[in-house]
Amino acid sequence: MSTLLLEMYDQQKDIAASSLPIMFNGDYEMEGSTQAIAGSLIGDSQIQTWITAISAATNVTTPMILTCESRHTFHERVALTNCVRKAGNFPQQDSQELANRTVSPTALSKELSQRVPERIRVAIGLFAAKCAQRHGQDSNNTVTLIGLAEASRVLVFGNATEKADFVEVYAAANAGAGAKELLQDIGASVGLYEPKANSAYVINYSFLWFLTEQSRNDVVAGDDTQSDTSASPPPFPDLASFETWFQQNRYLQNLWKVLFQFAFFGRLPEFPSMVGGSSSLLMVEDRYVLHASLPSEFKSEKTWFRLFTGDQNGKSWTVFMGKVVEAGSILFVFRDKDDHVFGAFAAADLKTGPNFFGNSSSFLYSLRPRMGIYQSTGYNSNYQYMNHGAATYPNGLGFGGQLDYFGLWISSSFEGGHSKASPRSTTFDSPRLSNKEEFTLDYCEAWLIKPKEVDDRLIDPKQAKKSVLDDDITSSLLEMSGRRMYSKEVGRDDEPSNNEPAGYMRSAVNGKVALGDFVDVAEVEFVYTSSRL
Repeated sequence: MSTLLLEMYDQQKDIAASSLPIMFNGDYEMEGSTQAIAGSLIGDSQIQTWITAISAATNVTTPMILTCESRHTFHERVALTNCVRKAGNFPQQDSQELANRTVSPTALSKELSQRVPERIRVAIGLFAAKCAQRHGQDSNNTVTLIGLAEASRVLVFGNATEKADFVEVYAAANAGAGAKELLQDIGASVGLYEPKANSAYVINYSFLWFLTEQSRNDVVAGDDTQSDTSASPPPFPDLASFETWFQQNRYLQNLWKVLFQFAFFGRLPEFPSMVGGSSSLLMVEDRYVLHASLPSEFKSEKTWFRLFTGDQNGKSWTVFMGKVVEAGSILFVFRDKDDHVFGAFAAADLKTGPNFFGNSSSFLYSLRPRMGIYQSTGYNSNYQYMNHGAATYPNGLGFGGQLDYFGLWISSSFEGGHSKASPRSTTFDSPRLSNKEEFTLDYCEAWLIKPKEVDDRLIDPKQAKKSVLDDDITSSLLEMSGRRMYSKEVGRDDEPSNNEPAGYMRSAVNGKVALGDFVDVAEVEFVYTSSRL
């Protein structure tokens, strides 16, 4: 037991003396592993005596032990303790008495990050005071450490019924606040993924609309959610029925957890960063919804790598193909001349030919003016199509539907396409994504979500080291034309550069190699086929 306590105490040496581990019900959780302390055999007073002795030997302020129900980890308990200490401006040496100290709900709400919406911060303070009273503490409508711990347990780990109690406090504390305001505040957690923001994020109307539709009880598969700027927004649900509609909205459940984990513990789950450049089309709300809609095998990817953009690469179908064919799983984003933004996720590697291919992990989506995710229905397997140079088959990139009647189609002219649905496309149950059935393409982006991986034993070492710029004549012609040699040094080493996704452009990853296009110069109007298998 003394060894365990020394290990416990050792974790605190790198933390301020005011950072107090809180022990609940005799279970002490350190970094994911729970060390059981037999509370029935060794009382809290004996444990406290041992820790006090350790404190004297190490000249560090004595930590405090509290007992109450919780699922908190060591660092979560530290965060809660520091929050109360700062809110009350309590001195570090007063740690033993912190359990009996109280702070006002207002002081607590001010101590929470300003990136958390104000209405949420106010409600947290009042809810923590309510939780303190529930635990039999005569807190006189003030917040105690145990009350704050209980509030965080409910809001982060609790069920919908427990969370509904907080919603009642939220509505009472914020005059006139209803489901719309709650959805706005919970949805604002997407802004936490914007590192430069220092205040609460304001979500766009399309995202609010999306969260509202996901919370409706009356949504059925046949509803026409076709992009229509004249359509009225769906009615907001009633706050009184929060428990019901919260449980059927998986996006809101995740956003709720993100928001309150950050509010109490300052922690955010991993979110993919955008590598190779920024996006002109994807806002943080869009990235959140698209990432949340990806199949699980793609959610663990830490980066989205920009393969193609209209402003950098122009409207060259040849360059576009060179970037995306056989590269891996790709997210396509398009904007038509009417400012409608939509696209597709191609889960399977793109290849050219007269037949549909792919799998049910692919999906279509719309972002503006209406946001929607359209997954496979299983009705048919017409997931992806790509062709080039064919005389009797359509040439371009397509998703869903059937030949010449795609759910989404981009012509190889790269000037436009179509989105046909009467009223829904069969493959993805998608409505018309563009403003008009036949649309003019204004802008395009392609993002590599997961690079293609192949067994490195199948690669010819001579071919693996070959690039279009290894050809002296080609390289010289490009230099003479004034083109910058972005890729001249790419591929000389086994490790990817900072601008390459891990595993892309033939970098070795766990014994496998990911193949991609070796040509970075946008204006090159050919594909060096020998660089591929």
